[in-house]
Amino acid sequence: MLSKQEYVALSEFRSQLARFLRFSESAARAAGVTPKQYLILLHIRGVEGRDWATVGELAVRLQSTPNGAVALMHIPAHRVQGFQCIVNADSGGNVNRIPTSS
Repeated sequence: MLSKQEYVALSEFRSQLARFLRFSESAARAAGVTPKQYLILLHIRGVEGRDWATVGELAVRLQSTPNGAVALMHIPAHRVQGFQCIVNADSGGNVNRIPTSS
């Protein structure tokens, strides 16, 4: 059982999180991408030491399937500068570059 102070802190945290998510979703739409597409772009840039991500990495970060992550990649390139492609490494170690839509 949580204490009253823990409930207060948890309530405040959830309120601030909801406010941040609403702001992020509005900013994404204003930039011409969906909130999920924004998350893909964020996670690509957020990979340590490189500016690309595998489809599997994106699926994990999005709590999605690889097919679901690929479906979100159809982002017109003119809307997203600096995101040229996403790399998909298959189980055999073959690397395929999946270009963003133009």
